[in-house]
Amino acid sequence: MKQFALLITMCFLFVGCVPSDSYTGAPNNVVIISYHDPLDPQVAAVVTEAEQISKCEALFPKYRSIPASHTAGGWKITYEFYFNFGGRSLRVFLDGEDWSMGHGDFPINGDLKKLISELKLKK
Repeated sequence: MKQFALLITMCFLFVGCVPSDSYTGAPNNVVIISYHDPLDPQVAAVVTEAEQISKCEALFPKYRSIPASHTAGGWKITYEFYFNFGGRSLRVFLDGEDWSMGHGDFPINGDLKKLISELKLKK
């Protein structure tokens, strides 16, 4: 039994099988990548202010639980948001209307265009 517990612990530490409850507290920052030129993705912003980080998080309800749905579409990525939690990151990608973490699509909660304008992201 101890060997099994050790194996599970090693999986979490080295393979990246991180339970969603390890993403507690506010992210340290959010890195936003723009894919408006798919051949030349660019860092559009690095968000470090708590208020702006909260606005980014609000667009993607329950993203920390890495949700899944039965809806998935073939769409082009326009932005990626990396929520960084001191050594661990959660990646959310979106097409302007929907977001995903690779397990189904969800509608963006809020006004993405307004946030982009506030952050003055490169388009």
